[in-house]
Amino acid sequence: MKQKIILSFLLLIFHLSFSQKKIQEIYTNENTPIFSGCENSNFKYICYKENISKLILSAVNKNIHKNVKRLEISLTMITEDNGKTQIGSLKSKSKQLIELTISSLKDVTDLKPVYSKKKKKYEETWVEFKFIFVRNNKTRLFEYVEK
Repeated sequence: MKQKIILSFLLLIFHLSFSQKKIQEIYTNENTPIFSGCENSNFKYICYKENISKLILSAVNKNIHKNVKRLEISLTMITEDNGKTQIGSLKSKSKQLIELTISSLKDVTDLKPVYSKKKKKYEETWVEFKFIFVRNNKTRLFEYVEK
């Protein structure tokens, strides 16, 4: 009897944690503007983040001094209800990284905005990202790492 209770309890915990993750995925997808190429992604926020990081990394790997080992930047992207997208805020200890981020994201101007089913209209959204780039000792290139 005790084993059945423990097993039931473990199954309940597993179910609740899976449900919470699913709810988070749905919430994130419904509140994330769609980056070009992410239309069919099940994880629109992750796809958006990966594409933004690739754009920044491309500029970083061409321009950052070889002695730098780690870079961090916090970024907010604002997408208006018409899809016009711009940088809302940038924070980094590296002035060069801020400049490279601005220049590498200048062409990210139009995303598919978030549509509110409740309000029956497109809405302005703010999406925050934090990127940590670490230099790979073998390739000598920076790579995005999850925090």
